[in-house]
Amino acid sequence: MCFERNTPLCMVVFILLVFCFFTDLIGFAIPYWYKADYNASGIMIISYGGLWEFCKESIHNTSCVNWVDDGFAGWFHAVRTFSTLSWIFSLSSLILVVLFFFYDRAMMYLASVCLSVIGAFCSLTSFLLYAVESSGDQKKFYSAFTLTITAFLLGLTAGVVGIIDFLLHFGDRERH
Repeated sequence: MCFERNTPLCMVVFILLVFCFFTDLIGFAIPYWYKADYNASGIMIISYGGLWEFCKESIHNTSCVNWVDDGFAGWFHAVRTFSTLSWIFSLSSLILVVLFFFYDRAMMYLASVCLSVIGAFCSLTSFLLYAVESSGDQKKFYSAFTLTITAFLLGLTAGVVGIIDFLLHFGDRERH
């Protein structure tokens, strides 16, 4: 294994990619892109939803249903698509950086950080599109929406740090 030959920045990139992948995956999966509270006939009702599920919760019961694709505008499908692409790129980037630790190929590291940046921009596209196009209760952004923003920041940071690290330390390895 090549851990001892890697730079401290490479380990920072790895840690950022691990956090990026998990925040992106959780933000993608949980039904908390928005949360709204309202009072209906004296009963407090909480509604919340994400990309795949919508829930209503009251003191008496909680019910969740999967979003049905038929009634959604194209923008919501685009949010889902870019969010899916974001965590796929995050996973691919994480896998490549782990493989880099074992095989020590600079181009593998560069591909990893480039995929991280691409994933970050997919995440950016998904949450900006959601923020611009959503309306009503969906404008009451909640934790999964915040996790998607965090995944964007982590992925972009990992990509920028990784590219700097590559240019400083790894670019010459492939030429020798």
